[in-house]
Amino acid sequence: MEDSLRRVELSERLQDLVLENLGITRFLEDLAVLSAGMIPGTADLQCGITVQRRNMPATVAGSTIQARILDEIQYRSEKGPGPHAIATGTPAVVGNVRTDRRWPECFSSVADRGYSSILAVPLVLEPGDSGALTLYASEPGVFTPELISGVEDHARQGAKALRITLRIASHVSMTSNLKAAMESCTAIDLAVGIIMAQNHCTQSEAVEILSCASSHRNIKLRDLAAKPIHSVSGATASTYFSA
Repeated sequence: MEDSLRRVELSERLQDLVLENLGITRFLEDLAVLSAGMIPGTADLQCGITVQRRNMPATVAGSTIQARILDEIQYRSEKGPGPHAIATGTPAVVGNVRTDRRWPECFSSVADRGYSSILAVPLVLEPGDSGALTLYASEPGVFTPELISGVEDHARQGAKALRITLRIASHVSMTSNLKAAMESCTAIDLAVGIIMAQNHCTQSEAVEILSCASSHRNIKLRDLAAKPIHSVSGATASTYFSA
């Protein structure tokens, strides 16, 4: 019963993180902290989260600086439980880094920092993207089959929340880029109109005048367009944009 309540609390907190919409970096940092506290009674549990996009793994969050360092040890050498979880899509469990022989270079560095057991579970993201949530415990043999199952369930929920957050961020970025593009077009169109009036020329001739001036002066077209607008109105161009 207590375990079920704990999972409900974790699920609700993940939903809160998405609704708070504080950005990808903040979401991942909060997810790492949340994950590090998901196993009550486990001393010094650290969590690192790594997302791989276009086959370039990069640690993006950790419950502490130590967690980020532990993750970077793995991905620097591209060998360890985290890279294995990403490559295979299956969890990697290490009962004791001092006796496990699979990734000696990684395990030696982890042991030197006082950690003994590791659990890395994959984060299934959008096609072409993947990631891993990795837990590090100071005691050996921490990750029992029951705990592994619970962490996998948590990682599935975390990955779903992360996908939503990434989509929101993508939409915000696209909207911002569209707004910037429209603002640029507005300024250029107004400047072209002013040049047409001043020079009694056609639209294409005005565009050519503006483009040549931009090239000769090595000034961006939008920045140059702002000058005639300001000289005529004393203000900058405004774009009426709704998204």
